[in-house]
Amino acid sequence: MGKRSLGTEYHESDGACEGVRCFSSNIKTKLRRTGTCLALRFTGTCTIIGIRKNDENGTKEDFTMNNEVLKAMKTRRSIRKYKPEQITDEQLDAILEAGTYAATGMGKQSPVIVVVQKPELIAKLSKMNAAVMGSSNDPFYGAPTVLIILADPEIGTYHEDGSLVMGNLMLAAHAVGVDSCWIHRAKEEFESAEGKELLKEWGLPENLVGIGHCILGYRDCEYPEAKERKANYIVRV
Repeated sequence: MGKRSLGTEYHESDGACEGVRCFSSNIKTKLRRTGTCLALRFTGTCTIIGIRKNDENGTKEDFTMNNEVLKAMKTRRSIRKYKPEQITDEQLDAILEAGTYAATGMGKQSPVIVVVQKPELIAKLSKMNAAVMGSSNDPFYGAPTVLIILADPEIGTYHEDGSLVMGNLMLAAHAVGVDSCWIHRAKEEFESAEGKELLKEWGLPENLVGIGHCILGYRDCEYPEAKERKANYIVRV
């Protein structure tokens, strides 16, 4: 199998990425046209995901996902207790941009992201959300930023689109050092007369459907461990 040394790593190639820039090593080099590519090919650029490592017994295969996106997916956790400290504008902008690049059906981009950082408005939304549950507790857990994801129901994939935006927002938050959690009941909030009035006040169509809230901030608690993955999560047929 063709391979190229990247320090302690080896990049495998089937020739499809011959001569392109490999961002795993940030250098240009020609790869032999043999072997099997273990990289994700995206518009001619390879990002290494499978690696070989050397140990005292020689070379062994190690298909560990050595990729920051994949690491973020595995290490992100939902946080339910926040400090009052606000996140930075730079962090917020990076998170929001990531949300706009979520996949949407036919690229129609049905979702809208509403950014709320005014304490009085967060308190109002919190009360509306808690009322859906018949509770008086803060369902936003003291988070200083609340992103509301709404979507246009006239587009058939609106719910899936909004859910993918939520996923991007939470992963991006983790990547830039911000904690997050998906909070439900946005649908009920914005079906109410009070919710419709807010949409009107914000200059948004009143038919938009609430998908969820992505709360953001810095945790005021221990970082939770991941639960054990269930045994039958993946079924190969």
